[in-house]
Amino acid sequence: MKNFEDFLKKLEASKSAVEKGVQKGVHKAGILVEGDAKSICAVDTGQLRTSINTQVETKGTKTVANIGTNVEQGIYIEFGTGQQGDQSVPHNLNWKGMKPQPFLRPAFDHNVNSGNVDVIIKDEISKELRRL
Repeated sequence: MKNFEDFLKKLEASKSAVEKGVQKGVHKAGILVEGDAKSICAVDTGQLRTSINTQVETKGTKTVANIGTNVEQGIYIEFGTGQQGDQSVPHNLNWKGMKPQPFLRPAFDHNVNSGNVDVIIKDEISKELRRL
């Protein structure tokens, strides 16, 4: 019976280790995407670049990294405006506007499609499990 109790304790510890690894991995992956977004965003005053940040949120078993900006021009830079804007989002088409200069979506897509995000999260889970 003692072996089974030890097994259950290790199983519970493994669950906690995986959750902790996921949280750390999502945070590190978010920071990576943030850095890439900062390196490719359009720069005039530097306000947009400086404002890009990562916030990690865990609700239950779900951990999410929110990478974005709180400056007003961010959405206009990312999606463009007017007739030249990205047509996947609503625009006032009564004027020529400006072309999109996306920075968040390409940074995210690159790191997901290249496997960087998966590698980081798997590495962090492995590190936590090795500590058991």
